[in-house]
Amino acid sequence: MVEKRAHLIIDDNGSVLNSSGNINASLHPASMTKMMTLYVAFEALRHGDINLQEKIDVGRGRVATIDDALKLAAIRSDNAAAAGIARHISGTEGRFAELMTQTARSLGMTNTYFANASGLPPTQSGSENKEWNKSTPLDMTKLARALYEHYPTAFQHYFARNSQDCEGRPIRGHNPVIGTSPCPGTVVIGGKTGFIRASGFNNIVVLRGRGGKAIFGVVFGADDPRSRDAFLQHALAQAAVSQNNNGGHTVTVPKRAGANRGIGDYISSRGGGRPGAAVSGPRSDIPGAVPAGRGWRHSFNAAVLKGIDDIEAGHATVKEIRVVQQVLVDNGVNLGKTGRHHDGVDGDARTLTMAGITQVKNRTPGPGT
Repeated sequence: MVEKRAHLIIDDNGSVLNSSGNINASLHPASMTKMMTLYVAFEALRHGDINLQEKIDVGRGRVATIDDALKLAAIRSDNAAAAGIARHISGTEGRFAELMTQTARSLGMTNTYFANASGLPPTQSGSENKEWNKSTPLDMTKLARALYEHYPTAFQHYFARNSQDCEGRPIRGHNPVIGTSPCPGTVVIGGKTGFIRASGFNNIVVLRGRGGKAIFGVVFGADDPRSRDAFLQHALAQAAVSQNNNGGHTVTVPKRAGANRGIGDYISSRGGGRPGAAVSGPRSDIPGAVPAGRGWRHSFNAAVLKGIDDIEAGHATVKEIRVVQQVLVDNGVNLGKTGRHHDGVDGDARTLTMAGITQVKNRTPGPGT
């Protein structure tokens, strides 16, 4: 069994599906901290305090747009970019960390404290605050759920990919769980890893299951990335199977402090407002989060896009076709009995899947819309 300090899996209703028991253990989130860094940045974008095209200092003599800085922090886990975002919003990283902690409290994260925006140890962080970032499995799943439910398009844009164009060139991340299917009908649609020596290897992800239901899972303190990710996928698969048959207690993500809208008010075109339903197209919960002109492809993660491309090119694997079929069904596309349930992949199944892809393309705003 993997050596880990704690893990927790919850569903989109807040029910605990799987846990190590010590879900309130105070641990080091490491670079999972950047999920809160981006959440606070999304809040600033929503309020109009900043915009995605502003240029900021991201360290080592580099200047980048806020959009690119967010990509660097989320995908490549760039510590200097996270610190640059913090300084741009709050003046100093220490003041930004105070805002991060305040935001954590507003989300019900009662056992979380942030001292910097990157997750680095105090001796390596540039923050004026020289304490450790601390959180718990319970609090971090609350954060993942809040990100996914409050800012679904932004989550998909920044946390659902292991590669993106940034600063005029491609950058690559290092979360191999993204895009995988722990069990049939599921796909990991985003997440964030973390590591410092004091924390071990951490990973937090969002899984989309059958019917668009979401599952949020976190592992703290594994000995190595491979065992961390294997354990997390196994736990997610077990949770997906038992999602509709659990008697666990629930955890909640409350309204933000001072806000007059709750979680449901930030969800539209998501299966009638149900948290965790599939996103059917680009949304504007953050102005410019999905830049105009990128169209329907930004509705899906990299693994699904590769599957669609391979299907259209005529050389998709059975697994790719099944993943794409499930995503299409989650997005409200009627593939018919053959396309959705056929055990093999014959000509009829391929034809129905292609027709479903065409439906998504035709109904989703394209370039310039």
